[in-house]
Amino acid sequence: QRRCMQDAVQRAFADGKTRQRLRVLLPRFGILVPPDEQWEGGIMELYYAIRPVVEDLVRDLSPSTGGIPPRVTEQRLDVSEVDGESLFMSECSLAKDDVSAFVQPTNEQQGTIEAVCRSAGERLVLMVNPQYRESDDTLDFIAKNGGTLFASVANFLGGKAKFVESLDALGFEDTFIHEAFVIRGYEVIYYKNYPSDWQIFLIGDEDESIYVGSSSQRPDYNRLDSVLASNGVGRKYSRALGMESGELTQDSIVEFYSDE
Repeated sequence: QRRCMQDAVQRAFADGKTRQRLRVLLPRFGILVPPDEQWEGGIMELYYAIRPVVEDLVRDLSPSTGGIPPRVTEQRLDVSEVDGESLFMSECSLAKDDVSAFVQPTNEQQGTIEAVCRSAGERLVLMVNPQYRESDDTLDFIAKNGGTLFASVANFLGGKAKFVESLDALGFEDTFIHEAFVIRGYEVIYYKNYPSDWQIFLIGDEDESIYVGSSSQRPDYNRLDSVLASNGVGRKYSRALGMESGELTQDSIVEFYSDE
């Protein structure tokens, strides 16, 4: 994953993408797993797992001079030090090569993100595993569709819409995404490696990766659920209880997810 992340970021930067968003799996007990509820220590356990990942990435992206690696520093952004947010920065021989990377930022860091981006100019700024869901919740729906007053209230109560709009305005784009979700009881992998489209895989009965489709945009969870249903993929518990027969293999998928 480390080399794939580096290559994707460098390809995107070469194409002029100076603001990049990454979502990655994290090492736990020797394997890569999603940052979800299985982490009993919550956001701080996730922080201690992702911290070396981001530090290594910043070093990998920052050129050395005469065999001497650049200085990399970390600044904690959560004053209470319980929210798992920080900013890694490299100091290279040439200032144009400096790299900044936000670790697990929340919407409370919007002002800091905007300030760092202004200061960075054309230099690379990354955001790794931001603390908001990509799917909309009720507050986000109201923020988008409820009119000016209701939108303001929804944003105040914790909707992410305003924050995401700010990131879009700053030019942040997804360049490396490696995420895992559960749909119908099965693990589903979203994978994007710039400049390729999003790739979607389902983990089958024998733990093999089953190709489900691709998309130029982030796949929609509900549409993917419909695609699985149209392929006869039922709830996993039904198979476990013997209510459904037959193995789930690549041959089981005849209708694939694609752009509408």
